[in-house]
Amino acid sequence: MKVAALQESNAYTLKNDGEPIEIVWPEEGAPASVRVAAIQKNSEHQDAAKAFVEFLLDPKTQQALIDQGDESYFEPSVTGVTAKADRNPNAKLVVAEAAWAAEHEAEIKQWFADRSVK
Repeated sequence: MKVAALQESNAYTLKNDGEPIEIVWPEEGAPASVRVAAIQKNSEHQDAAKAFVEFLLDPKTQQALIDQGDESYFEPSVTGVTAKADRNPNAKLVVAEAAWAAEHEAEIKQWFADRSVK
């Protein structure tokens, strides 16, 4: 048996392309990428920034990203969006709080770099 840790979208792409793999989710969960959209309070372009965030949070935008995007295996952040049909609906993701992740960004990146397969 061979084992590899893959990014979710890569694993599903391999499986959907007919590669002889199975996707196994750890019971304790798999780490999820923390991604946020925010508006700098001193931005000179508040209206444009708000419009962009509203665009990102629009169910039509998120559905289009899931249906057509290269990184389309993600947890929708708004209601009215359907995840990929082949994505395991019971996959447990472990998500760090955004503020904590921001405070520890360098440490987290170093941890992953130290453990990367080279």
